[in-house]
Amino acid sequence: MPITELLLHLISDDRTINVMDFPQQLADTLGMPLFAGQILASLLLILGFTLPLVFITKGKNMIITLIMGFSTMCLCVALAWLPIWVLLMVALIAALMMAGQMRNWLGGGG
Repeated sequence: MPITELLLHLISDDRTINVMDFPQQLADTLGMPLFAGQILASLLLILGFTLPLVFITKGKNMIITLIMGFSTMCLCVALAWLPIWVLLMVALIAALMMAGQMRNWLGGGG
């Protein structure tokens, strides 16, 4: 199914999309469970905000991209598109990845 046909199918008769039901509509259209629709809808939103930042900063300043990614994930949690535990797991993984750098920074680099 082409992406334009998928988007036209998701738009209701009055040409509006109910934002809160978008993951459910996406899951029903693609024939997958609701959780997969929530993850896919959140991924589309997160990539829409963070991918341009990666290209603008040319991958050199990833802190800005990380802040924007977490902000977008918080928006997805607020819209009930993403379970809170996914945000917490990503935050834990990001913290563990930066733990060595923080230890060197706080310890004086030695």
